[in-house]
Amino acid sequence: MNDQIILFIDALDPQQNCIDYGVAIAKKFNSQLLLYSVQYTPMPWYPEATLMAATGSVMPPEAQIMDTGRQALERICSLVKKRWENTVCEFEAGFLAESIVEKTRWLSKKAYELNPMMLIMGKEHDFYWWNRMVGTSETHVAEDAECPVLLVPPETQYRNIDQVTYLLDDYELADGQMADLQWLISFCEVYKASLSIYYLPEKVNISEDEMDLAMGSIKELAPYQNQYYQQFPVGTTAEEIMQFALASPTGLLAFPFRKKPFFQHLFGQEDSREMILKATLPVLVF
Repeated sequence: MNDQIILFIDALDPQQNCIDYGVAIAKKFNSQLLLYSVQYTPMPWYPEATLMAATGSVMPPEAQIMDTGRQALERICSLVKKRWENTVCEFEAGFLAESIVEKTRWLSKKAYELNPMMLIMGKEHDFYWWNRMVGTSETHVAEDAECPVLLVPPETQYRNIDQVTYLLDDYELADGQMADLQWLISFCEVYKASLSIYYLPEKVNISEDEMDLAMGSIKELAPYQNQYYQQFPVGTTAEEIMQFALASPTGLLAFPFRKKPFFQHLFGQEDSREMILKATLPVLVF
């Protein structure tokens, strides 16, 4: 892993708060910020093409669309460089890059090639049953990318990250390495932020001794002075977790990507995909 940060933006419709988070984090870590954009060419059945046909307009050639996107990204990059000098940009021409499959493929490939410390992108989709079932571009990127993925809802305004809340599950405890927590501790040290760990046990009735044993293993494997522990009851919903986070000083909600079989979705079991889609504050997914 290097210290580069990839900020994925749509050059023709950039999400300003994603840029704010990218600049702020890059400054904190003295990292290079890569503005990465993939432009797609609308096909005849896409809304852009339909609108042009209805108004008698002519679809611009692919080269013209690509040039427009590249020039827009360069203008954005020049503005961002005034805020953080160590900013570069990269523009690529994709084929239907706004689709779930293509956007995931482009971003996962870029993250694999560069192995950055973080990939930042906007949360474009809300929760409803179809998005939960099949996923969206951001949920698939969060699942596929090998680096941590920061997803920023469009209505979120940047605020300093004074507290990170991490949702710990039994899989992380059983792993014995706690790589996610080690990464978060390094992140919190730079930000001088507190780390609040909320344990989500699968077992319905967990004794105080079992809880103490679990938390003791965390303190041993992932020690951090400004660290707090709590436990959510079994069955806590995504809405309840989000309400808690919003009512606390949490600036970043972090959790590992976990998925469950298709049939468990039908019976109301929640997973990381649902947490992402219901997020109303920035979430960092491992």
